Amino acid sequence: MGLCYPGTFKMGYPEDYSNPETEIEIEHAFLLGATTVTQELYNAVMKTNPSYYKGGWGGLPADADMSKHPIENMSIYEAIEFCNKLSKLQGLDPFYTLKSYPDANKFPKRQEIGIVSNSKGYRLPEEKEWGYAAKAGTENRWAGTDDESKLEEYAWFGGNSFAIESSAQLVATKKPNEWGFYDMSGNV
Repeated sequence: MGLCYPGTFKMGYPEDYSNPETEIEIEHAFLLGATTVTQELYNAVMKTNPSYYKGGWGGLPADADMSKHPIENMSIYEAIEFCNKLSKLQGLDPFYTLKSYPDANKFPKRQEIGIVSNSKGYRLPEEKEWGYAAKAGTENRWAGTDDESKLEEYAWFGGNSFAIESSAQLVATKKPNEWGFYDMSGNV
């Protein structure tokens, strides 16, 4: 986990009227994993792997080791359940509450999400926190670089991942950004 200190950054783009550049303040420090959650970690905690990109996909052998690939193909509720279970395994109070809607026939897969105030448990980063960690104190357009010719050194994207058996690549195989976070642009 990497520590992100309070600060400000610019989110959005000056030339995009639908997502204009705005100065955002991060008021509290937060911790963020150096990589996205891997299939290995998710499976160790949840005893399942909902990922679409795993062994047997795209010509990969059924026993292909995808453990260091990012977890994907999950709902927000599965992500929250993972955070809560990981918190409990480490002796922390869960950050979220999940309550099923009273009319299960109307909303069979939806739940009401609540937050436990003052919890130190694991949680998902807010959009502004993710953007702040990706920019890492810079004005870069992408995590790690502002130079499109160097983007391939920091990110997986359509131009450099289709030739490789899956579109979800091993975590931390590209350069980290200035604060040591990997895969903040591209991959999943």
